[in-house]
Amino acid sequence: MKRPQIKGLWVLLVAAVLCFTFLSRSSGDDFSATYSSDSFHRRYLLDYTGDSTEPMAYANEQDGNIYVYVLRRGALSVRAGSYHVELQYTGQTEGTILKLFSSDYVSPDNSGGKILVSEELDPGSTYKYVSFDLDQDVNSLYILLETTDPSFAPLSFLLESEAPVYTDRYFYCGVTIALSFALLVLLNWKKPHVRPFALGQMQSDERKTMLTFVVFFAAASLVASVPLLQSGLIIGHDSPFHLARIEGLASALRSGQFPVRVHGETLNGYGYANSLFYPELLMYLPGVLSLLGVSTVTCYKFYVIFLNALTVVLAYLPFKRLFQSRYTALALSVVYLLNPYRLICLYYRSAVGEFTALTFLPLVFYGLYAVLLGDRKDWPWLVAGATGLLQCHVLTTELTAFAAALFVLVFLRELFTGEKRFLSILCAGVSTVLLNAWFLVPMLLMTITLDPMVFSRMQNPMGFASFDARYLFNLYTLTSIGPHPVGYVILFGVAAYLLYRIAARTPDGERARFRFVDLMAVLCIVCTIATTAFFPWEKVLQIPLLGKLLDMIQFPYRLLSLVAVFGTVVAGFAVFCWFRKAPHRAAALVAASAMAALCALALFEGAFGPDVETYESKSYYLNNMNNSLCVGQYEYLPSGADLNAMVDNSPRISSANESLQISDWTREGTCMSFRYSMTLTGTEDDVIELPLTYIPNYEILIDGEPVQAFISGSYNVGFRPTAESGTVTVRYREPSLFRLSECVSLAALAGLCVGLPLYRKKRPSGI
Repeated sequence: MKRPQIKGLWVLLVAAVLCFTFLSRSSGDDFSATYSSDSFHRRYLLDYTGDSTEPMAYANEQDGNIYVYVLRRGALSVRAGSYHVELQYTGQTEGTILKLFSSDYVSPDNSGGKILVSEELDPGSTYKYVSFDLDQDVNSLYILLETTDPSFAPLSFLLESEAPVYTDRYFYCGVTIALSFALLVLLNWKKPHVRPFALGQMQSDERKTMLTFVVFFAAASLVASVPLLQSGLIIGHDSPFHLARIEGLASALRSGQFPVRVHGETLNGYGYANSLFYPELLMYLPGVLSLLGVSTVTCYKFYVIFLNALTVVLAYLPFKRLFQSRYTALALSVVYLLNPYRLICLYYRSAVGEFTALTFLPLVFYGLYAVLLGDRKDWPWLVAGATGLLQCHVLTTELTAFAAALFVLVFLRELFTGEKRFLSILCAGVSTVLLNAWFLVPMLLMTITLDPMVFSRMQNPMGFASFDARYLFNLYTLTSIGPHPVGYVILFGVAAYLLYRIAARTPDGERARFRFVDLMAVLCIVCTIATTAFFPWEKVLQIPLLGKLLDMIQFPYRLLSLVAVFGTVVAGFAVFCWFRKAPHRAAALVAASAMAALCALALFEGAFGPDVETYESKSYYLNNMNNSLCVGQYEYLPSGADLNAMVDNSPRISSANESLQISDWTREGTCMSFRYSMTLTGTEDDVIELPLTYIPNYEILIDGEPVQAFISGSYNVGFRPTAESGTVTVRYREPSLFRLSECVSLAALAGLCVGLPLYRKKRPSGI
């Protein structure tokens, strides 16, 4: 028997060379941060004592007489390891001290923070070298230069690790090996059989190789990922918040939480219940990579590239079923992937939840079309899309649900035809709720219990709309409050479709399908106008219920998420309406893809050019987990919590009873243990307050016996000791209702996995 020949073994050779290149870069995973004199800001120190381990307070010049230089960007976030500092300076240095301080360390005696370095600069010298060790990751490394000499000034500062502290090289090798084996499989797939002029055929049944499509998918994903190919990372509006989410998930997983509900290391260890309110299912991917030692910025870049590839695939699948043409679906998936608003969410706004949700929108609206007009057995597509949407971004889910309700109202009669379509949409709705019960139940329960700030503050989307409509067409200038560009493919596509509807008669038997696309075109136009101040926001917000729902979106340009998917489908349908012959249709689709790519590159050049601010390294060190930036606008803090108290001071266990003594205090995330002794007075002064944001279900044990946790002080966790001394252990434990909701979701997932194969063999019905 003839041995089968394996093609493409050169791929393994290339992979081996790449892996060798990655592993031979001995300094590739080192930490290195360089700062110039402009990176430091001179301030004045108050209440200073030479052996202080508390964070220092700073005020105006007239309030102090010790000059202190600090980094303008605050503290650094660095991994455990051995480091050295190289400082170059000028001026008289007698009495000048270089001090490195971290508030992350918990002293066993309840004193917060730790001075890692305290070195007096050598008189007459202009250079200082100091080495030190970190035995744990720290999120708040402060660099202080304290002097009484007004002529002193730092010139340059280098903080560098002695050895690799990240595992990026091994991660790159793993990705290279995985991709090489995938490519090897594709090269040995069936022989390619591609007929270029089959583009746009309504029925395309010729056998094509998967390799052809993978090349196009990879090329489109590469274009969408161009801003990520530089060494740094573009700093978007929400970058600090979402980078902190990655680190928060990693730290929570490290402390034993699963699923993660509370980011225990955030806000000086007080914790932030981000995962209870902001869905993070897909964020576990970069979170686990961070847990394995990959640098945070590399985790983030990989996540974005992964989503770019996933978006083009998850757009291709429903578009193929809608248009019954593989190449049409491929062209439209490229148009959708490179939609300007999606790219703005990726790089300008860094709106991770929103651009992740955009990945699933095509699935939602194909599933909606299927249950209303198409093959009603395709309702699982609606479940998959709605679940993906809900697990990414609640506000986009709200907008999509509102749009879906309009479609259901318009096609309400079709739901109750002889095919009993209402059963399909009922199955989709029930399945979606059950699949997501593990997130929905805790979120709703904690919303009622904690009254988070996001639900108590004014949103006012009207204040973020602008009369300057030129931004709808401008790819070179962006505005943070006004509308964003819609994209020329969508603009031309919607215009072409409207012209066709005016000029041509609706074909017999196609009225319902044209009505569906008509509604998409109308919503596309309305949503686009609603991103500007020309929309009557003031009157709409006064409508009962509707006004309240729209008020929560905060930024009107979020509506461009719906415009992206509606406009892409309408543009694709316009091509089918105007170009009946396959070669003409092929040319139109190629032109649409090329225009989308050119618009994307123009946007990158104009809005993300060489002057854009970036994180200078793959290492996430310019912000940290212990300042207010890591929680964005602190939406999910309880309304009574004091953010400033969390970030301005090192965490301490406190009590109004001055006899409290703490020893053997250890902490990891939401878990802590310590010994205490206290002379009990029988009054409220005996309450011990922990540096933890109050969330129900903290378990507190004194010598193994449970005691009740309650709200104390500025919405912190407090408890009343039952004896004058004892050992206390604290951890967050999910309640039984949370566990029950997780079991329900797992059971629903198992049921769908068993039942869905029954729907594999069915005839698709497209537009």
